[in-house]
Amino acid sequence: MRNIKLFIRKAYWTALNNTITYKGALVPCYDTFAPNTAVFPYILIGNQTQEDDKDNTDYNYITTITLDVVTAGIAPYGRLDADLIADSILQIVCLYPENYLALQIGKIVTAKLIQQTSLSSITDTNIVHREIMTIENWVNG
Repeated sequence: MRNIKLFIRKAYWTALNNTITYKGALVPCYDTFAPNTAVFPYILIGNQTQEDDKDNTDYNYITTITLDVVTAGIAPYGRLDADLIADSILQIVCLYPENYLALQIGKIVTAKLIQQTSLSSITDTNIVHREIMTIENWVNG
């Protein structure tokens, strides 16, 4: 068994960092936390899980990764930005098998959305909308 989470994380970051254009600007992707200088919108790569699956001959690992779309604006500000960026992410990471993200080790054989949660909050200056997605990956390798 190997820790393949780092390879999954790198593949997601490579696929998502500055590859989605929204309202004329590239959407950056950050690992775990955004810097204080980050400008909305952005994507955070969050928690991961990994499970060894020795009993199945079709894949060796089941992993999950959390992707968090963070948008903000001045009231009135709706969820549309977060929803559209989340949809763009799904078009990149949950396509057909021949287009799954490339790994340095192993191969993703299935990628699917297993949970999507919408969160909203109000700060002193903005309304913040987040779209948090958990993607499950089955990996050979």
